[in-house]
Amino acid sequence: MVKNILYINLTAKMSGAEFSLLSLMAGLDKKKFQPILLLPEPGPFLDKAGTLGIETIILPHVIKFGEYFHFWKIPKAGWAVLKLQKIIRARGISLVHCNTPRASYIGGLAAKLCRIPSVTHIRDIGQSPFRRTWQARLIGFLSDRMISVSRATKNHVSDMNPFLEEKIKVIYNGIDLALIDQIPMVAIRGDLGIPASTPLIGVVGRIEPSKGLDILVQAAEVIKKTFPFLRILIIGSVFEEQDQAYLDKLVIKIAEKGLKNNVVFTGFRPDALGIIGPGCCGAPGPVSRLPAKDDHRSGRIEKNHRCQPGGRNPGNFAR
Repeated sequence: MVKNILYINLTAKMSGAEFSLLSLMAGLDKKKFQPILLLPEPGPFLDKAGTLGIETIILPHVIKFGEYFHFWKIPKAGWAVLKLQKIIRARGISLVHCNTPRASYIGGLAAKLCRIPSVTHIRDIGQSPFRRTWQARLIGFLSDRMISVSRATKNHVSDMNPFLEEKIKVIYNGIDLALIDQIPMVAIRGDLGIPASTPLIGVVGRIEPSKGLDILVQAAEVIKKTFPFLRILIIGSVFEEQDQAYLDKLVIKIAEKGLKNNVVFTGFRPDALGIIGPGCCGAPGPVSRLPAKDDHRSGRIEKNHRCQPGGRNPGNFAR
């Protein structure tokens, strides 16, 4: 008998967590499990799920990513839980998978009331609700199991909340390297008019303080003294409105340091992996990746991540 799994994500925009969830749903054995995605609104995630034949339900009552859980939003959250219960019962859901801890406030509670298990995915450290003990206890109560994407992430949560130690299991994000190698190259140098002899540095990700783009700009000022024609590509966009101020400050800082002709903001690019392209290890010097300033996974990734010959480096790149 096929079991229906409801995946709850609090945004329809695309970032690392969404791409990972999309890969997870696509990789399920459809003879045993049927994924159903729940989003608060239409958007790129809905479109990508549709291309893979994944059914998606839009529930506007869900409190979105970046929207704070204030007391006056309790009625909205309560209404979402009621709607979720109806969906769970009508669709015969066997498991609720919350793609972020905050999604468990609604998804986990609805699952509890329907007497089915729920799983909460812990994907980052910087935006963690586990710093408050009462929130950690609430999420722990609402989650039958928690999945951490790394040992460092689990340790960060369990060190603050030892009572969650046994409930958290580490499962690394799976990456289908064969599919990545099939992605066509994007001639980004030609598109942007960057000569082959010009050093090219780039970063792929959301534009927000935790990504440390301000540190990249500081480094660029130093590198430019040796390579005056250096180009830096910032591939990504502001994910939430509150991060716009960070982008504005970043633009001002770039101008103050005389880097306006060196730094290029490409915006969100669905072909980012094609821009990174194969052969990164053919670049002079090492290729390293720093996911975030406050992410404890950073050192581990830099030590363990190696670009294989003919392979791709799915993080920051240098050519």
